Formats: sequence, C-alpha cells, structure tokens
Amino acid sequence: MNNLLAQAGGKTITNPVLGPNWQGLVSSPTGGASFISLLVPKLITMLFVAGVIIFFFMFVWGGIQWITAGGDKNAVADARARLTNALIGMVIVFSAYGVIMLLETFFGITLLTLDIGALVIQ
Repeated sequence: MNNLLAQAGGKTITNPVLGPNWQGLVSSPTGGASFISLLVPKLITMLFVAGVIIFFFMFVWGGIQWITAGGDKNAVADARARLTNALIGMVIVFSAYGVIMLLETFFGITLLTLDIGALVIQ
C-alpha cells in the first residue's frame, strides 16, 4: 500500500504542514523501526535546543530581576540565584554531551547510536 503523503501519481510530494526535517518521518517506506530511528535523534536535538532556549530566557529573566531589584538585598539574592541556576543548568547540558563524546572516543563505543537488529537509532 502506497503512502498517499509520499507519492501521488509517481511524484514525491512533501507535507506542507511539516518542516523539511520531519518529512522522512511521514513518508518512511520501511515502517515502525525506521520511524523510531528517525524520531529519536530529532527528539534529542529538540530537547537540546529547548534546553538552550530555556537557559536564555532564565538568564534574561534573572538579569531583569537584578536590574529591577532596586537595592533590595532579598531581590538581588533571588536574581543572583536564578542566574547561577541557569548557568549551572547549561553547564550540565553541555557536560553531559561532552562526557558522551569522550566515552565514545576513548572506548570506541557508540552511545548515541542504538543498534537492535533492524532498529538503528543515531
């Protein structure tokens, strides 16, 4: 059975709702294993991007909170804590990725690629 989103009259068409990074998920000819092997890396990338965006907004929010503190020691302490927590969170995200890359390099293993039979997640 042909996927109607993938083929129409012998021509490959794209889904106008999805962006170019998600096209392969809809028109996957091999079924579920291919779907998961394409979905997981994209979700990991989205989580990494979401972490960076959350860091940015928390950092800006902490800066604005510090500026508007008006000399109140408690408000400045809260703003400083928010900035510190945002920086610690970003360091944790980058450190986790760095540790995974280091382990892959030193031990010759692939932690970000899961290979179970027909299912290969990269």
